[in-house]
Amino acid sequence: MNGILVSRSTLLPAPSIVPSSNNVISRAVVAGNKARLCIPLYAGIKAGDVVDAEVATDGQWIFFGQEVVTSIDIMIEFKLFDALFASPATTATASYSVNNGNRSELAVYTIED
Repeated sequence: MNGILVSRSTLLPAPSIVPSSNNVISRAVVAGNKARLCIPLYAGIKAGDVVDAEVATDGQWIFFGQEVVTSIDIMIEFKLFDALFASPATTATASYSVNNGNRSELAVYTIED
């Protein structure tokens, strides 16, 4: 088995899913495709960086998205569809990588009705 060891100090800040409260996503609140995955303006961000994002749940769906940074003043957001959080999903994790290298911390959420 091959692997690498990564120091937590080199991880980029975790993304966030909004709206959420205390890492809990309410299906009722995000209904109507209102959920967004927000990538923070991390140290060293620059125009041209390629951000690959992922939101995985224990349900049927996984979201993958990719954006090129065009401005270092605007947070990158990905629209998340309701199906991602549909029952029977009860947990979601979100992360991103930049230029297929630097990875973020993992954000963990509970999904409730």
